[in-house]
Amino acid sequence: MKWDPEKYVQFADHRDRPFFDLTARVAAEAPRLVVDLGCGPGPLTRSLAERWPEARVVGLDSSHEMVQKARSTQRAPGLEFELADSERWAPRLAGVLRHKNAVGEPEGYLKILLAAGFEADVWETTYGQVLTGENPVLEWVRGTALRPILAKLDAVEAAEFEADYARLVAQAYPSFEGTGGVLLTMFPFRRIFMVGRKR
Repeated sequence: MKWDPEKYVQFADHRDRPFFDLTARVAAEAPRLVVDLGCGPGPLTRSLAERWPEARVVGLDSSHEMVQKARSTQRAPGLEFELADSERWAPRLAGVLRHKNAVGEPEGYLKILLAAGFEADVWETTYGQVLTGENPVLEWVRGTALRPILAKLDAVEAAEFEADYARLVAQAYPSFEGTGGVLLTMFPFRRIFMVGRKR
């Protein structure tokens, strides 16, 4: 499945905020190695290299397109990008990790970190994203969650699926008129954050 770096960064302002909220709570002063899993096209990974210029900073992503975009556009001392995908295990593990309990509650993550001997900081935030335009939630997921689904369907099926999905998304996240007649949609964006530190 191919990822589209341009579509992914369409909502960069909204997608970037959780990253900076998380990294602001990371108190490391002089790490030797910093790894960004799922680095996408790389600008956020570059911000880590700028924050810790003495560290080796590695952005990892399973998308060849994302890694190529990152390598061609992001530069900083100690910064590198690598393709990382579990090709060997993908057929065996397909569908195993994506299920209704794939994401736990903050308390569960806190207990895991504490049991492993970490000082732990775990919190949850729901961002009230205000998106503009016609069915913007559909546009949001076109760059992320919808891509692997459409990749499994032929062109006709993909078009039919997307049309059905667009209708349901528009019902779930109805638009309303803002100032000047601009269409606005409230999109709650839930994120769980965790920081663990071992002394």
